[in-house]
Amino acid sequence: MLFDQLVESIIKPLKVWPIQIPPEDVEECKELCLNGHMGKEEWVHSRPDGSEVTLSAKDAIEEWDDNTARHECVHELQQRNIPDIFKDLPSLTHSDLSSDEYKDLNYHNRPPEIMAYAYDAARGADKADGHDNTKIYKRIGGEVEKLFNHYVKEYRKALGRTK
Repeated sequence: MLFDQLVESIIKPLKVWPIQIPPEDVEECKELCLNGHMGKEEWVHSRPDGSEVTLSAKDAIEEWDDNTARHECVHELQQRNIPDIFKDLPSLTHSDLSSDEYKDLNYHNRPPEIMAYAYDAARGADKADGHDNTKIYKRIGGEVEKLFNHYVKEYRKALGRTK
């Protein structure tokens, strides 16, 4: 329970933002990202051998699988439609995300990620990256888990899915 209290004290209050629904077409998602905020960035990409390489936005986006494209498109739509969701968020690097506990405190509890991972869960893609994101939010608990579950419910309703 101490962990729940620590997380809640760091991120309170959590605001509920309007969900952002990307296009169903994956190529349209990639195009939105390439022509938007994400298309202006360089991307650090992790290779299967554990090495990292910096890619142009175009090259990185071309490598995305369908689930990644849809998840990142949620972020692009957030940037366009509700940019304040990113306000006052500290920057994170890949090395910042070295442990699960650190990720829970500094990555998964970020409002843009809560929404994007809820979209993944509503689509049934929350285990696509090898992690069970629903279990991650259950482990975090508290207000973060409540917000995640709220967004999952909203996305399921918007997508016409019951489970």
